[in-house]
Amino acid sequence: MIQLRLAPASQTLAELEPGRTFDFVFIDADKEGYDGYYEQVLPRVVRGGLIVFDNMLSHGRVVDPQNDRDRALDALNRKLARDSRVESVLLPIADGLNFCRKK
Repeated sequence: MIQLRLAPASQTLAELEPGRTFDFVFIDADKEGYDGYYEQVLPRVVRGGLIVFDNMLSHGRVVDPQNDRDRALDALNRKLARDSRVESVLLPIADGLNFCRKK
């Protein structure tokens, strides 16, 4: 079942009922909050489940980040590449998609 919830993402995640799990999560919110959303949602993702982040290349600016938004995306891309809890693939299509499969 798909449910659309429109509210601040960290609030929505904090208000989810205990035990709620997900097979698939798509994250496209304020970029500085991506890492926090990842940490909130990862425990709820089933083994083999997928988390997809949108806009992870920030129009190529993550190569030389000049603002907080781009630095946050660069840091998260690096974190996901090293995170032993997931397998991560950054696809350079459109504005960049990062696919993370939970181990």
